[in-house]
Order: sequence, then C-alpha cells, then structure tokens
Amino acid sequence: MYCNNTCEITRSYCVITCEITRTYCNNTCEIKRTYLSMLVRSNGRPYQYFEITRTYCNNTCEITRTYCVFTCEITRTYWVFTCEVTRTYCINTCEITRTYCINTCEITRMYCNNTCEITLMYCVNTCEITRTYCINTCEITRMYCKNTCEITLMYCNNTCEITLMYCVNTCEITRMYCNNTCEITLMYCITTC
Repeated sequence: MYCNNTCEITRSYCVITCEITRTYCNNTCEIKRTYLSMLVRSNGRPYQYFEITRTYCNNTCEITRTYCVFTCEITRTYWVFTCEVTRTYCINTCEITRTYCINTCEITRMYCNNTCEITLMYCVNTCEITRTYCINTCEITRMYCKNTCEITLMYCNNTCEITLMYCVNTCEITRMYCNNTCEITLMYCITTC
C-alpha cells in the first residue's frame, strides 16, 4: 500500500476591533456666601457678626467603556490520503502428461510338410503421449482509496465589555471530522477577568 499526503492549508487572521469611550467630569460647585453686618440693638449691644457659606458640588466621574470583538485565528487543513492497493489473483501452473500405449502385433505363420503349424508373434508398443502445459494467469486489481479529513482549529480571545468588568471565557475549539466515523471535539476554556 502506497500513500501520498496532499495538504491544503488555509489560515485566516482577524484583528481585535475595540471601541473605547471615556468620559471625564469635573467638579461643578455652586458656592453661596452671605455676609451680615452688625445690627445695633436699642440697648446699644450689637448682634454677632456671622458669615454663612453653602457649597454644592457634583461628583467627579471618569467612565471608561471598552468593546472588543473576537481575535480569531482559524486554520483548516484538508488531508487526502492516496492509497494504492494491489490484489493479485493467480491460477495454478499445471503440467499434465498422459500416455496411452497399444500393442501392435505381427503374426508369422509357418507351414511345414511335417504337418506342423508354427506361429510366431512379434509385438511392439505404440505409445501416444499427450502433454499439457498451463501458464500462470494473473489478474491484478489496483484500488485507489481516499480518506478525507477536515481539521478546524479556532483560537478566540476574550470578548470584553468593561464598565465595571465583564469577561467571557477564552475557548480553544478543535474539531476533527474523518471518514472513519470519528468526530473529536476538544474544548479548552479559561476564564479571564
């Protein structure tokens, strides 16, 4: 089995997009001062001299809000496994030998005056030989198989909205889809505050 790897890698980079709003508020004060002069009574004694001061101040505030979008790095890798499977079917190699033999006879008869009959028989073997030769018959079948894998890696940073502070998990999701009927999902989450 011979296999070659063919990879197609696609990477996408996303930059953080942030919108920051800051509001600065200064002190706003309203000061009221009242001065009263001395008043003289009929007995000749003056009233006390006093000064009234009233101050109204607003809060000093600095509001900061930050909106951030995901920072993503997506990597997808497609693998194609090219497999060459070789199957060989072979038939037996056979040599068949058959021998057929027949007796061929030559008969000689001799006649003699002495009232005798002599018979001589000569026989020779006649053979017919049959041989069969069989060569290997092979059928080679090559099969090409492809395994398709799709691996997705996604790295995401925090999605933050800072007013007091709200933080979302940082997740790393890895998914692998293969024709071997497997779906593997790994998720790593870290809470960032």
